[in-house]
Amino acid sequence: VEIFVFNSLAQDRVEAVSVHVLSANVKVLSTNGYELPYQVNRVYNRSHWELIFIAKLSAMSINSFTLRYAESSSGKEGQSSSDFMLENEKMILNLNNATGYLESIFDKDSSKGAIVKLIFGGYKPKMRDSGAYLFRVESEFENIFKEDTAKVFVTKGPIASDVTVIYGTFLTHKIRIFNSKTHLDNVVSIVNDVDFGNAMLHHDLEMFMRLKTSIKNGKEHPEFFTDQNGFHWQPRKKVTSLGIEANYFPITTSAFMQDDEMRLSLMTTHAQGAASLNEGEMEVMLDRRTSVDDGRGMGEGVFDSIKMEHKFYLTLEFFDDNHEKSNNNYQMPSLLAQHFTY
Repeated sequence: VEIFVFNSLAQDRVEAVSVHVLSANVKVLSTNGYELPYQVNRVYNRSHWELIFIAKLSAMSINSFTLRYAESSSGKEGQSSSDFMLENEKMILNLNNATGYLESIFDKDSSKGAIVKLIFGGYKPKMRDSGAYLFRVESEFENIFKEDTAKVFVTKGPIASDVTVIYGTFLTHKIRIFNSKTHLDNVVSIVNDVDFGNAMLHHDLEMFMRLKTSIKNGKEHPEFFTDQNGFHWQPRKKVTSLGIEANYFPITTSAFMQDDEMRLSLMTTHAQGAASLNEGEMEVMLDRRTSVDDGRGMGEGVFDSIKMEHKFYLTLEFFDDNHEKSNNNYQMPSLLAQHFTY
């Protein structure tokens, strides 16, 4: 099997390529026929495997890789573990033993750490006012999944280590760090597969992923930055006199929040809604299902959800001791964050 990977950028880049294969006994060959190091992981609740390898892509090029099945595997299989701490040369992630969710990040280069708690929650849409076109919130509830219903799997390998959390067919959450000895080791990869199922399930739920941190971005008026189609980043401050829906803003590539000591950036693959409603918090909307028509021409509620993959890169960066936060609101993502902007 031959795989073609296209680098559309005018610069070289390094990417972690992940494909599903039917057997763990495979080989990965480069364009020149050299065997590349790789890792195979079990895909839980499935009959196939995940193959991961690091690809170095030249600028503006189409790169081919060949997968060959072999009698025995020369790569290394990711091993199951009971240790809920992921570590590479750049960072340490501490995760909750019950849920598998992220709890904190420690940066080895700066010898600094911060609380970064990840949760999934939801809003109950306001009846008769919220629908396909209007977003109106009646109430909020966090932790929409019960801990005792989660299946948590920890896998550690030479290229990547991850924690997978499965809540039936509704949500599969995977958090991963790389051991590639490249810039990939500086970011946290998050993948959420959300499937609301048929129209009879999960009525009236606006589902979000929220990050709770120790960043002091404002108590009364939390501030964060959203991108304008990836061209520049606009400061957004919460208007307390308005509702949650008025404090949601569109992002197409990334959003970040910061204080005088650190910055948390979240890069995404597609347009979503994002908000910072409390100090140190940032959230993105994942999916929504409402049973009421909002009277804007749809003629029905939102029932036609399909399974959706939401991919993110997360970075936590610390400012050096000589850094002084700019007094103006013109801010840009770091070079590292820009590199991972899709």
